[in-house]
Amino acid sequence: MKFPLLVLLFILLSSCIKSYGEYIEKENVVVYYDVEEDKTYAEKLMNFWIENKYSGKRKQYLKISRSENNKTYLVKVIIRNDFNPADITFEEIQLFNEIQERLNKTVFIKKPCQIAVCDSHFNNLNIPNPINP
Repeated sequence: MKFPLLVLLFILLSSCIKSYGEYIEKENVVVYYDVEEDKTYAEKLMNFWIENKYSGKRKQYLKISRSENNKTYLVKVIIRNDFNPADITFEEIQLFNEIQERLNKTVFIKKPCQIAVCDSHFNNLNIPNPINP
C-alpha cells in the first residue's frame, strides 16, 4: 500500500514544479528558452555573458522570451532573490542599457531585445530601457 501512495505523491510533486522551458548551461550561466529555434540565440547569449564577464561567483539565470507581437526578444535576468526594483541605481540602468545595445549589435541583430530585471521565477520587475520596434 505504501508504494502506490509514494508514486502518487511523486506524481503530484513533479506536476507542481514550474518549468521555465529548455535550458543550456556553461560555467555559472544558465540560459532558458521556450522555442527550440531560439536555442542558437540562447547559446550566443550565454557566450556573450561569459566573454564579457557578467557572470560572477554565483550562478546567473537568464531566459529568452519572445514578445507577444513577436517583434522583439525579452532577455530576462534574475539579479538576486531579494532584489527590489525600486532600489535600481542609475549606474545599473546605464549598465543594462549598454548591455542591451551590445546584445542588439552582436547577438539579436535581426530582431532586437530588451532586458527585463526579474524575480526568481522570471516574472518581470523592471524593464530599464524599453524599446518600440
